[in-house]
Formats: sequence, C-alpha cells, structure tokens
Amino acid sequence: MTVLFPPVQHPPGRIIADREAGVRVLRLVGEVDAMAVEAFEAGQVRALGEEPVRGRAASVIDLSAVTFLSSSAVSFLLRHTRAIRDRGGVPILRGLNSHTSRVLSLTGVLSLFQHTA
Repeated sequence: MTVLFPPVQHPPGRIIADREAGVRVLRLVGEVDAMAVEAFEAGQVRALGEEPVRGRAASVIDLSAVTFLSSSAVSFLLRHTRAIRDRGGVPILRGLNSHTSRVLSLTGVLSLFQHTA
C-alpha cells in the first residue's frame, strides 16, 4: 500500500515597504524567493511608474519573519541598499535568525550590513 502525503503548503513570501520615523524599512516575511522579489518589484513599478530601485534605498531591512531566503532575495537586498553604501552609510539588518545569518554569511554579504538579532 502506498501512502501519499499532500505537499506541505508554505505561505508565500512577501516584501513590504514601510517607513519608521522617516526611515525606509523593508520587511521580508516568509519564504522570500524570486517570486516574492518579482511581485514586490512589479508592484513598485506599477505604483510609482518607474524602476523600483532609483533613489529609494532602504536603510533598514527587517528579516525577523523570514523562514527562507533565496539567492534572488540576497541580490534584492544588495540592490535595494546600494545607494546607502554608495553614500558612505551602512544599512541595518534586524531580526537575523540562524538561517538568514548563515545564508548572508556564506554569500559574503553579511559584512556589508550592521546587524542586530
């Protein structure tokens, strides 16, 4: 007898742009993969009528609700914080967990950010 289990349904990842005390914050939630990145960037283009990255770098990235971080998400983090680094600043990662810390460390990206647990 073969027992088949239904596939586990994980909530899709989301990226939410927000402001806190005048600072742009990006909140990443769930399994942040290429689909989540594309959905966010497509939504930004529709809402703003322009490319999503220009002139609107995020100073803070909140990873506290991330369960999975793909290479597309890592690239997204670099693109959306580049302007801060170009101006001599250091963007902040908050809410690192063991998974996100490991992914960002293995890719060599963690050192480009200030980070808090």
